[in-house]
Amino acid sequence: MTKEKILKVLEEEKIDFRLLLTDKGEQFSLRFGEKEKMFDFETFANEKEVYERISLPWKIANGRMDSEQIKKWLSNYENVKDKLSIRLVRKVSSSSLAVKIYDFYLEVYVQISPVSVALTKESIREWKVTAIEVFKQAEENIKYLSIVYKSTNDMLYELTGTRDKRNSGLYVLKYDRETFGGAILMNEYILHMVSKSLGGEFYILPCSVDEILVMRSEKGSGEELQRQMKDIIRNINDSAVKEDMRLSYHLFKYLPENRKLIVY
Repeated sequence: MTKEKILKVLEEEKIDFRLLLTDKGEQFSLRFGEKEKMFDFETFANEKEVYERISLPWKIANGRMDSEQIKKWLSNYENVKDKLSIRLVRKVSSSSLAVKIYDFYLEVYVQISPVSVALTKESIREWKVTAIEVFKQAEENIKYLSIVYKSTNDMLYELTGTRDKRNSGLYVLKYDRETFGGAILMNEYILHMVSKSLGGEFYILPCSVDEILVMRSEKGSGEELQRQMKDIIRNINDSAVKEDMRLSYHLFKYLPENRKLIVY
């Protein structure tokens, strides 16, 4: 799709945008509520992509669609099927499309980057699919998302130019998205890939809804180490993470031989 056609669509849809010349060439930017996002002209194949990636989320984020219009759009399962996603949160409303696991909830929602739309049990009544099918579709959609898997030492170096000589052996793991990257905790496919990288069993510290920390389980590590890590989780949650960003107070361990999580 040419630059001229994209600009024509934006103007017809009355989308506020800015043209910019950057080191990547000519781009355009839009504000989605408080967030600003940059786009390349070359990344859009047709008008449908412009609508789904720009017009729709922009109108939702900036209040250009009322609740009835959003509800009508949500009522068509084909509109949202490939946009269903999963987030892990500690609190949900009674009407949310969610199931409780451990001390948090697995909630299905619609991701129209960079905005999200909450779903309710009422939302799926017109879809003629079961809640189980909706959850399975959401899990399939995020199964192969890009991830961030990086040692905390490397991240420290990127931020400060220095490394911690103690080398904690901790790694940050999350989906490569702006929010709710910690939902990767429930992606067994990714956890198994991480176990191959770490060489076996590993512990998981669920430090926030946006990311988790993983650390290889060394032979001989037992109850004392587990107690220390649970204390770390509790201290991080209580002193460094906002209440609505906390994920869990549990310590988890992934066992690759039977591909399951155990919780402490």
